[in-house]
Amino acid sequence: MDNGGSGFVAKIKPHLPELKKGAGLIIGSGLLSAAVAYGIIAVRPAEYRATSSLILPASAVSSLTAALPFLSKEASPLSVLTGIGKSSRTFLELSQATKISTEELRNRLHWEENATTNQLTLSYVDPKKEKAVNVVNIALGILNRTSVAVSAGLGSSQADEINAVLKDRAGKLAQLEEGLLTFQKELQTAPDAANPFASGAYFSRLKEVELDLAKVDKQIEVERNAAIRRGEPELERTSGPANPTWREKLATAEFELRVAETRFGQDAPEVEALRRKLNVTRLQLQKEIQKYIASVQEGLDGKFAALESQRQVLEIQREYLTEQSKLAPQESLEFQRRVREIEAQAKIVADLQRQYELAKLDSEVYRIQYTTLQPTYVEPEPVNKDAAKPTLFSLVGGLLTSAYCIIFAGLWRRDKATSRPAED
Repeated sequence: MDNGGSGFVAKIKPHLPELKKGAGLIIGSGLLSAAVAYGIIAVRPAEYRATSSLILPASAVSSLTAALPFLSKEASPLSVLTGIGKSSRTFLELSQATKISTEELRNRLHWEENATTNQLTLSYVDPKKEKAVNVVNIALGILNRTSVAVSAGLGSSQADEINAVLKDRAGKLAQLEEGLLTFQKELQTAPDAANPFASGAYFSRLKEVELDLAKVDKQIEVERNAAIRRGEPELERTSGPANPTWREKLATAEFELRVAETRFGQDAPEVEALRRKLNVTRLQLQKEIQKYIASVQEGLDGKFAALESQRQVLEIQREYLTEQSKLAPQESLEFQRRVREIEAQAKIVADLQRQYELAKLDSEVYRIQYTTLQPTYVEPEPVNKDAAKPTLFSLVGGLLTSAYCIIFAGLWRRDKATSRPAED
């Protein structure tokens, strides 16, 4: 700092005599510049600033952001409101209402936001106080109408976007449900969506039938050996009548029982009724087979015919259950996969439906809410009559300019004086 100051003094020192001689001129120029600046400020028309302040309550900001998710942190309600105020739409409508050009409005109308306090300040400068107040009030009215329309439009747009996705997802859900319905019609087993191990019931049922069949075979063998010892005719294995109706009835009864067990549980009255129906169907089929065997083998002991008919009915059941046991795991897995897919899609549709209803409500109810913190008022002092700073700057500028001119003139004279001997 000292070296710099010494250097400056060293540069100025040769010109000090000239500056002393021209001190009057320097001071006069400075005073003249200050007087001119003060005069300009004094004679120009006074301009007054009309101001109004708006505030967005913190609760309104948080509720609006939660209600309208499209208002992100980057596009807060305050910034949206400021954007509306500075938009060409606002200036054009204000120009039409006040008969002031948009260019002049942009120069005189100012919007300033304070994100810390959630405040928006609107000000307008004009020589006429009433006009400044009028412009600010009209601008506030335009801001209010436009903010309501923009909020509703944004909410409606959000609702439309959600509705489009909702329709697409609902269509996919309908396709999945139709596919499941078709699949259920083609099912040969009775899978349980709530129990992934329900197909094991077919294996359990098959084991029961195989055990019963083994018991009957043992009884038939005992009776056959006893008949041989008594010298009675030996029982011959004879297939029952080729009547598919009873076989279908037996398969249907088994299937209905399995469906009821899946739906109602093992101990439900509906299940008990279907068990009785299955037993009745078995007995009816046994009687038909028994009659057929008795007609084929005359003189056969009725006990033999009863055991053989029971065996054949169990064979039919075993054949049916064996086939079902092979199909059940695969059909159960496919059924559960389809059900899970539908449940997931249904949850998405339900969530979208809820979001759509909320967005629709938001577009009708919510808007960017704000309160007038400070009604429109006019500052008592003109904004263009503060002459202190301009006068001071003009004074300093005049002093420096005149001093520079004196220094430059002295340098010019010395250069001219040194150049004359050289010419001589």
